[in-house]
This record gives sequence, C-alpha cells and structure tokens, in this order.
Amino acid sequence: DQEEVYMTESLGSLKASRRPSAK
Repeated sequence: DQEEVYMTESLGSLKASRRPSAK
C-alpha cells in the first residue's frame, strides 16, 4: 500500500482515482 501511495502522490491524478471520496 505504501508503494501505491508514493506513486499516487507523484502523479496526483492517481490520488483522485484511489481516493475519490476523500476529495
């Protein structure tokens, strides 16, 4: 999970896909 979080923060676009509810 930590590895995915790092990649998501780098792209930012993935973050929205992984945490659509958070936004």
